Amino acid sequence: MIDRVTIGLFYDLFEAKRTSFSKNFGFAFEKFVGSLIACAGTSGQIWSASDWEQQQARKKQNQKVSDWAFLGDNHTVLFECKSLRPSLELTTYGSVESMDILRGRVKKAVLQLTGHATDINHGKWDQEGLRKALTLGVVVTYGKFHAINGPFVKKRIREELNKEGTSPIPFTVLSLNELDTVVRLVELGHPLDEIIHKMASDESHFDPLSPFGAKLKDNAISSATMVRGKEFLERVLTGALAERA
Repeated sequence: MIDRVTIGLFYDLFEAKRTSFSKNFGFAFEKFVGSLIACAGTSGQIWSASDWEQQQARKKQNQKVSDWAFLGDNHTVLFECKSLRPSLELTTYGSVESMDILRGRVKKAVLQLTGHATDINHGKWDQEGLRKALTLGVVVTYGKFHAINGPFVKKRIREELNKEGTSPIPFTVLSLNELDTVVRLVELGHPLDEIIHKMASDESHFDPLSPFGAKLKDNAISSATMVRGKEFLERVLTGALAERA
């Protein structure tokens, strides 16, 4: 039922509206990711590409930058939002072609994150508060991809980028639900940049959250999402009761 009213609803709307829905969804997706990241730190730790672009409105911008940045004590974490969902072919057959398409999309996102990180560490973003630091990358997807964080896929992405002359920054791929669980870990006392560092450097698990399983066994949902969920359910129930009356 949950999948039907989330992923299933997405496909229904996409089928009906196609490109117009996809574009609008992308903006909403990016904004929601930012709201989750904001739960993990203070306003001074969050940088938004959207805000930066609005400030630069009078200048033509051709730079490919990450959507969000989180300035941690030990690392700067760059986030790139991709509203990717597992295709029917990928989930049903797991074909080589479908996996190649997914890997290519993630590779492109990692390339963008790496380019931004390189510019940051060359001092080109100092005036924006993005100063030289150990940099990590997160590709945030709408749906969950079970094999993307395994050693085989990530190794191949690194090898392909190295052949093309780019040494990628350490990275991980997180679905929207997994990012929410990361926020829950922050609520439990773990700094966000250290969580991402552990995920990006440990490739012994296909599930990046595996090392934190014991801490999440009782509750893996952030407080912010719990509040939103309760409000939504109350509206649904109120509407249902009103209709019956």
